[in-house]
Amino acid sequence: MKKYRTTFLLCFLSLCTYGLLQIAPHFPTFMETFYSRGINHFTTQWISRLTGLFPFSVAEIGIYCLILYFILHISYRIFHCLKAPHTWKKQLQSWFFQTLHIAFVIWIILGGSWLLNYARVPLENSLNLKSSENPHEDLIDLYTYLITELNHIRPEVSENVESYMTIDGGYLSVFKRAPKVYEALSKDYPLFDGSYGPPKSILISPLMNYTGLTGIYVPFTREANINTATLPQTIPSTTLHEMAHQRGFAEEEACNFIAYLASTYSTDADFRYSGTLLALAYTSQTLAKVDYNALVTLNQTLNKDVMNDILQNNAFWDSYEGSIEEISNSLNDTYLKANGVSDGVESYGRMVDLLLSYYVTKIAPSLNLRTAP
Repeated sequence: MKKYRTTFLLCFLSLCTYGLLQIAPHFPTFMETFYSRGINHFTTQWISRLTGLFPFSVAEIGIYCLILYFILHISYRIFHCLKAPHTWKKQLQSWFFQTLHIAFVIWIILGGSWLLNYARVPLENSLNLKSSENPHEDLIDLYTYLITELNHIRPEVSENVESYMTIDGGYLSVFKRAPKVYEALSKDYPLFDGSYGPPKSILISPLMNYTGLTGIYVPFTREANINTATLPQTIPSTTLHEMAHQRGFAEEEACNFIAYLASTYSTDADFRYSGTLLALAYTSQTLAKVDYNALVTLNQTLNKDVMNDILQNNAFWDSYEGSIEEISNSLNDTYLKANGVSDGVESYGRMVDLLLSYYVTKIAPSLNLRTAP
């Protein structure tokens, strides 16, 4: 039994982690105060600043090393089986338990250092946002507002020779300026404050386009990893999204909204434009289901340059559609559902609920108007 002691211990700790994740959602206020704004806030700042000392993504290199380890480990076991065939049962058993131990450790660390953030107080409650009483009318007003903002911001952004949006200084400029955006945001909303490690470019960014992923947050290293092979219009909002994860927000729809909210606090047109484009994209999907005729009518008021950027983005992602993207979406859907997000990737659409609540609470009162479709 002694040789299974480690297995039993890790199994017990894994079950404890699972049990904790089941209990935590019943105590959101405690999790918000003690864990998300307490333990996680402190440890993430410390760990991300440590990994931030490296100019590359430590997580990405770690994944490659882990893959290499498994390849070498399996090769080693196969070699010994061929050299001494009678040991194949022992080799298989040894490989199984070592792999099982690694899986247990990953699960325990992931659960204790990240997944508990799913149990924190809903973002709309933390921001004191009220729900829309007239969602249909407010949705049209929100979409009209976003179009107006985009039409206003678009002349301020840089263009390439094809008249598409570009970013002076590229993604490195975005990474350098992004922390300042959160500094401005945290003056009004302290829950977003903190000093974290810088965003990192993913080395295999061009290949990531085939998965449809624009960024990945890795809880083990607390790094905000960005796919920098996407269009310039996407990179600022993606960077703000992944940095929202660093601040302890696990839900994707919350991070999408935070990316938009943070962008509105930027003094730079490229950040404001990228964030508002993100908000428009999600709002248009919802409006298409609610009032398609209104969507068509309102889209005609879009600045031609804004529309060209949108069409460019659609064409860009259409060129990467395929089986790999479908597998990636399926894995992401499974991950979200496993962490209590019952509607999986469809939950991304719930960003519009946050946008509507923010609109009726903060924006509409300052505008003091309602625009008819």
